[in-house]
Amino acid sequence: MTSVALTGEEPTEDFVRDFVVVATGYYVTEPDSAPAKVALAIENKVPTEYALGQNYPNPFNPDTEIEYALPEATTVTLKVYNLLGQVVEVVVDSQFDAGYHAVRWNGQKAASGIYFYRLVAREFTATKRMLLLK
Repeated sequence: MTSVALTGEEPTEDFVRDFVVVATGYYVTEPDSAPAKVALAIENKVPTEYALGQNYPNPFNPDTEIEYALPEATTVTLKVYNLLGQVVEVVVDSQFDAGYHAVRWNGQKAASGIYFYRLVAREFTATKRMLLLK
């Protein structure tokens, strides 16, 4: 196993890595521009099943990130609902490749409270709860 010391020093023979750092995020194409809604693949692996992750942070104010996994390329719809079941915002409604994806939702225009987000991809449907605190 090839090791790299995190301090910038040369690794020693007894150096053992017992963790893996995985990062997701967004990139900015130009200064002062909004972050591009481009999901970064995690470790270049394709998931074996559909999944919807819990938003992070939760509770949040005003932004939160929602991650989901697609085992195959498909059309994805991600909507945010209020407690009355009304659609607050359609966050995603487009085609995505297989892989791990993340999207940010900004609740700045929404009131404090509990919201639900639902992912629909092919026959897969999942709903999770999130809390916006202002």
